[in-house]
Amino acid sequence: MRIVELQDLERVDTPIYYRRVYTALAVLEWTQRRASKPVRFAIELSPLGSKEASAEFLEEIEYPLVPALRELKRYVAELERAGSLP
Repeated sequence: MRIVELQDLERVDTPIYYRRVYTALAVLEWTQRRASKPVRFAIELSPLGSKEASAEFLEEIEYPLVPALRELKRYVAELERAGSLP
């Protein structure tokens, strides 16, 4: 399974300055199938300066959850490193 892209990416306002929360529509692809599912993820800055991503699917997916979450977190971390998140 892979994440093709994140569509309709929006930043959610939060009062905590070291935590950025986003919502989006993740386009997933696996074995000749594509599906779009809503997701929410966050990038949090630790006191030591490292960044950690957390993510969740807002609807059920037809794929094992743990590998899908791992792939989503990896994709989000890649976007953060590239500076592509608003």
